[in-house]
Amino acid sequence: EQGSDSQYQWLNIALNRDDLNNLKRVLAGRLPENEADKLHGLLSGFPETAIAAYISGDSIDPNDLPKEIISSPEYIFGAFRYSRQHWQDELKTGQIWAEAIKAESAQLYEEYLKIFS
Repeated sequence: EQGSDSQYQWLNIALNRDDLNNLKRVLAGRLPENEADKLHGLLSGFPETAIAAYISGDSIDPNDLPKEIISSPEYIFGAFRYSRQHWQDELKTGQIWAEAIKAESAQLYEEYLKIFS
């Protein structure tokens, strides 16, 4: 599903129509905040530990992470807030995503790293 608002273009992709409808509900603000955050995280493939920490306010401040972690591809491609307790394990999700993007498009991978490093 594609659309736009006054400043941005957006594209939503989902595995099936139910997931797409749930994503639309989340983005439309029709759910209580915690429910929306949890559903958005699940639909996005975020680790459950990261989702729970985000909802409970226990995400780790990026400034509390080692500088080499913040500049690593696995951190950069893990586009979610990491939990204070499980960030090391959660980096595996970012690593999987980084490797998948690099395998599909090395150029996109490099451009993304330049933009978000």
